[in-house]
Amino acid sequence: MSRARLAEYMLVTCCPHPGFFSNKDCEGSPFGLIQNTATSLEASTPTVLFPSRYREHVAYALRQIVPSSIDDSPAAVSSVYLATRFEYYFRVLSGCLDADGKWLDTATRDRVCRRLGFDKRRHRHRISNIAKTYKILLAESAHPVVSHLTRIDGKLFASPIEILGGGRENTLHNIGDRIAAMRHRAGHGVWGDISGEAMFFALLTCVIYLSDFEDSNPGSGA
Repeated sequence: MSRARLAEYMLVTCCPHPGFFSNKDCEGSPFGLIQNTATSLEASTPTVLFPSRYREHVAYALRQIVPSSIDDSPAAVSSVYLATRFEYYFRVLSGCLDADGKWLDTATRDRVCRRLGFDKRRHRHRISNIAKTYKILLAESAHPVVSHLTRIDGKLFASPIEILGGGRENTLHNIGDRIAAMRHRAGHGVWGDISGEAMFFALLTCVIYLSDFEDSNPGSGA
């Protein structure tokens, strides 16, 4: 099993519900995998997805989560930082948007908006909604991470998940919705911290990094 598949398995097993983590049914240590991923990330060559003065911060956040209890300050701070990174990853990996969320060209914009039912007038210049960016990634990208994310969605969101508050914005259908809901609550100060999602964010970061790393380095996940 590749390390990316291992991270996928551990995420599904240990973090099935928002704000929940348990490794009692997990074969192997998610903590060890996260630590090893942080080490690999620190030693890696900069890429578009994990550039210099960026990847070391992600690695640091991963390391701060591992020794923490779910409500410790390091986990609380690191979970918010990791949550803000996913929109960047999804944009870069989508092949349709630049790092700032701008469309690469108008032909791509028109095709994607038509395919996904987006109003291109509202999204004429850029996409600034992480849930929509996630949908673009799944629909348009051929990157190996899409297979991992699709399997995770199929297992965790076989049925929509309702979270505190109810209503359309609190009904989660996929990973993008889950990140958006937690990031919104943290960013607007509704919740003091989202450390309950620290392990979910850490393992999802591992899935993204390892799928990219192993694809670029055949045999590295053995």
